Amino acid sequence: MLLRRTGQVRQFWSWVNFVFNRVDHSRVAAVGPDRAAAEWVLRLGGSVKFTDMEYWNTDYNRLPSGGVKLEQIDGSGMSITSNGLEHLGIGSFKGLACLRVLKLSRCKYLYDDGLVHLSQVEDTLRELDLSHCPGITHKALAYLSILGSLQKLDLTDTPGIRDRDHKLNELNIQLPQCKITA
Repeated sequence: MLLRRTGQVRQFWSWVNFVFNRVDHSRVAAVGPDRAAAEWVLRLGGSVKFTDMEYWNTDYNRLPSGGVKLEQIDGSGMSITSNGLEHLGIGSFKGLACLRVLKLSRCKYLYDDGLVHLSQVEDTLRELDLSHCPGITHKALAYLSILGSLQKLDLTDTPGIRDRDHKLNELNIQLPQCKITA
């Protein structure tokens, strides 16, 4: 009986994570991609910073209205999932036009397949933190290699990356301007 109940609890939390990470396309159309992405991060307990603003916002009710651009996202330790990263580029628009920093450290529900969405911010993203993400493997490096504007990448404590030294050397060759911490 206890095993069945534990399974049901896990299934419930998986469903909650899926719902909280799902893109609401009608909301994107109503408020724009930057605000919709900020709402997603704050709903999960993270923080965001907009261009031309001095402070990090952690309060959903203090989100600025209209015309602001999302510059930094800190989703460290949050329940961000692979499907949640679809917020980086939704539908026909080409990514969050000003996103420069993305911190996803300790996101235990994040897997390689979600990193395909990083292509939506490949021209603007300068810093990416994937440290302590157990779901990130050597397969993710293919998605990372296209991030030509990346200057700083943290892959500390990502045990899923096999043949680590060889794979990271390859990534260093593909991203020569990027400082990779592993």
